[in-house]
Amino acid sequence: SFEAKPGQTIAIVGPTGSGKTTLVNLVPRFYDVTNGRVLVDGIDVRELKLDELRRSVSVIFQETFLFSASVTENIAYGKPQAAREQIERCASAAQAHEFILELEDGYDTIVGERGVTLSGGQKQRIAVARAFLMDPRILILDDATASVDSRTERLIREAMRRLCEGRTTFVIAHRFSTVQHADQILVLKEGRIAERGQHDELIKRGGFYAEIFDQQIKQ
Repeated sequence: SFEAKPGQTIAIVGPTGSGKTTLVNLVPRFYDVTNGRVLVDGIDVRELKLDELRRSVSVIFQETFLFSASVTENIAYGKPQAAREQIERCASAAQAHEFILELEDGYDTIVGERGVTLSGGQKQRIAVARAFLMDPRILILDDATASVDSRTERLIREAMRRLCEGRTTFVIAHRFSTVQHADQILVLKEGRIAERGQHDELIKRGGFYAEIFDQQIKQ
């Protein structure tokens, strides 16, 4: 078991198939636990109204789902009554405003089913803008940015850094360079927490985390 205190960043690392995504999906109840409990503010998530729980959680995965609708409607999904000024402010915070203005119809551009007319980096930034607008207490981020160029990666990282400020954040980390400042790192192996701690502690311990960190450095 583990505890995430308000405002903390919890990084989750481990090999493919170790259970990283399954673990974070328990928070918004995409799955229910079969053993034990998941608590938010001391309350079992199964006792909370599902819509209220999910309004307090924003999830940004690498494969961002967008609707065949305008950029404005995609950002405002979940808050359809949001004012245009508020939407643009959130897009700016997400490093998305400039590229949106360059689209054929700006914020009124139809992006196509699953956002096929946008690049991966553009879709991720729209997802970050959506999360800014939702203003959640809890964030779940898939930190995979391998499919974007270095400039876009910097923009996404800056947007996510701003988004995480003051929020409890769970980061599924694929590269260890992104977790070194996390408040707590959970190292998963075969569906279990094999190690936990901060980066420096785990390196000194010389266990599984240190081993896979060393492998990444050598690649």
